[in-house]
Amino acid sequence: SATELAFFRLRAKGDHYFHARAYLSAWEAFYAADQLLPGRLKDHVPYKRTGILVAGTRLGRLLAAAPALKLTPAQLAERASFFEPPPPAVPALPQIEVNHPTGNLRIQGDHGVLIEDASESYLEAAFTDLPAQSVYRLELRFCQLPGGKLPNVFFRFPHLTHLTIDTCNLARLTNNLAGFKQLRHLTIINAPKLTDLPLKLGGLTSLRALTIERSGITDIPFSILACRELQTLSISNSRLTCVNGFLGELPQLTHAAFHHNHLEEVAEDFVEAAHLKTLDLSSNRLQGLPDRLHALHRLELLNISQNPLTSIPAGILYMNALHYLKIDSKTINQLAHYASFKADLRKKISAGEVRWQQWQELW
Repeated sequence: SATELAFFRLRAKGDHYFHARAYLSAWEAFYAADQLLPGRLKDHVPYKRTGILVAGTRLGRLLAAAPALKLTPAQLAERASFFEPPPPAVPALPQIEVNHPTGNLRIQGDHGVLIEDASESYLEAAFTDLPAQSVYRLELRFCQLPGGKLPNVFFRFPHLTHLTIDTCNLARLTNNLAGFKQLRHLTIINAPKLTDLPLKLGGLTSLRALTIERSGITDIPFSILACRELQTLSISNSRLTCVNGFLGELPQLTHAAFHHNHLEEVAEDFVEAAHLKTLDLSSNRLQGLPDRLHALHRLELLNISQNPLTSIPAGILYMNALHYLKIDSKTINQLAHYASFKADLRKKISAGEVRWQQWQELW
C-alpha cells in the first residue's frame, strides 16, 4: 500500500543517508500517506522524529541566511539547544609532591596525571591531594591497588574523561565506575584476575572507546547498550567465548576487535551493526561465521585468520566496501567449496593485501 511504501521510504532515507533532502522527502511521503489514513500516523514515532529533523533542517537554513541578532527570542533559545554548553573554566593542575617513598606522579598537560610504581598508601595520598575538579585524564601504571580494586577516594574526580589502568593487579571493577558520566576512553591492560565487567557499565553514557587487553573477561554485560556513543570496542587476549548479538544494536559502533580469545560463535544478530568498518576475529576457535555476514555493508577490514573454519559465507565476495580480508591459505584449501569460490576468495585477499601495502607505504 502507499502507506507502507511511504514508511519504508522513510526508513531507507532517514536512517541511512542523513541528508536534509531525504528528511524532507520522507516528510512529504508521510504527509501523502496521512491523506489516505487521516490521523492514523500522527502518533507514529518515525513521523514525529522526521518532523523534528525537518524543523532542525529549516532552523539551520535560517541560521545560515541570517545573523543571530535577527532571530526572535524563541529562535535564539532553540539555537542554543543545538550546541553543547561550554565546559566550565577549570584551573590547571599544579605540580604536587606526595609524601610517600614508593611512587611517582607526573602532571601531563593542564589536566592529565600519570602515576607509576605506586604503593597502596601512595595512591591513597595522591588521590586525596589532587584537585578533584582539575583531573580529566588519569593513567595508572604498575601500581598496587588495595584489594585489587580502585579505592573509594578514587571516585572523587567528576570530570574524568580518560582512564588507563595498566598492570595494577586489578581484579574487580565496582558499579561505582558508572558515576563517571563524562568518561570517554577506558583502557585496561594486563589484568588477568579481572573476570567480570560491572553490571552497570551502561552508566558510562559518554563512553566512546573501551579497550581491554590480557584480562580474564568472559562476557560483556547487556547494559553496554546504554553506551550509545561507543565507537570502538576492543577486548583481546582474554576469555570471551561468544560475540553477543546485542552488540549489533550499538548505534555508533565502528571498530570491533576480539582477537586472541576463546570465541566459538559470532551471533547472527551481530551483523546488525550497520556502521561497523573494522572487525578482527583472528586467533580464536571459530568454525563458522554468520550466514548474513554480507549485511555488514560498510565493513572495510575483516581478519578471520587463525581459526579452524570449516565454512565461509559466499556473500563475503560481494561485500563491495571490504578492502582488506585476511584468511589463512591452509583454511581455504580445506574448505568444501567450489574451486571457483576459492579462486575468487584468493583474488579478494590478494587485492586487499596490495591495498594494505600501499597504505603502509604512505607512512
